[in-house]
Amino acid sequence: MLYKNINDYINILITCYNCLCHLSEVALPRNRSTTEREAFSTTIKPNLIKQLKHIAVDEGCSLNDLLEEAIGRLIEKRKNVQPEGQEPNK
Repeated sequence: MLYKNINDYINILITCYNCLCHLSEVALPRNRSTTEREAFSTTIKPNLIKQLKHIAVDEGCSLNDLLEEAIGRLIEKRKNVQPEGQEPNK
């Protein structure tokens, strides 16, 4: 079977991997919490999505796991940065 482009192939691989994980109840390598999640929709530059999909395939995890990790790191980083002109809380 020929695919139109690499993105189609990657999407199929990710879908197959996620389906297999759910069907066989195999845990993903990352610590996937059982906490409730809320749907969140946004737009992202296509080149970033492509790179993110490659990382997800290479690491055997979901795009959601990668996004949660990145957002969590950004929040932690921003907690330690004071806005310009403001003094740290004492």
